Amino acid sequence: MNDLMELLITPFTFPFMQKAIITTLVTGTVCAMLSCFLILKVGL
Repeated sequence: MNDLMELLITPFTFPFMQKAIITTLVTGTVCAMLSCFLILKVGL
C-alpha cells in the first residue's frame, strides 16, 4: 500500500506537475460553472 501511495505522489514533487494540476483544476472549475450558466441561460 505504501508503494502505491509513493507511486501516486512522486510526480507531484516536480514544479511543472504542480502547476499542471493547479491549471487543470482551475480550468475544470471555470468550464463547469460556465457550462451550467450557459445551459440555464439558453434553456430559459
